[in-house]
Amino acid sequence: MAGVGAGDSALFPIGLKPHRLSELLIALACLRALLNGESVTLDAGEVTIAAASTPRPPIFLAPSKRRVLALAGAIVDPRDYDGASHPDLYLAQCDIVRAAAETA
Repeated sequence: MAGVGAGDSALFPIGLKPHRLSELLIALACLRALLNGESVTLDAGEVTIAAASTPRPPIFLAPSKRRVLALAGAIVDPRDYDGASHPDLYLAQCDIVRAAAETA
């Protein structure tokens, strides 16, 4: 399993800004390719995971904002995510993920 996020909860506490949605999309595409055994060209050069497993492990996303929730519904594997602690907010987030999954 691979878990990915923009970095809000990990980066804010150390004074850094989270990644933009466009950067998250690129990271997800690179991660998916690497886990599929493909090569990816990064700033440091070409990277490959020599022992990529079959089937590819699922990619999880932990969103809370509308645009990233929609991204989760559209491109991550199990369409599972962190979710909200309040039941009403959780149900609203599920609706966003579900709608994006149906149009993906």
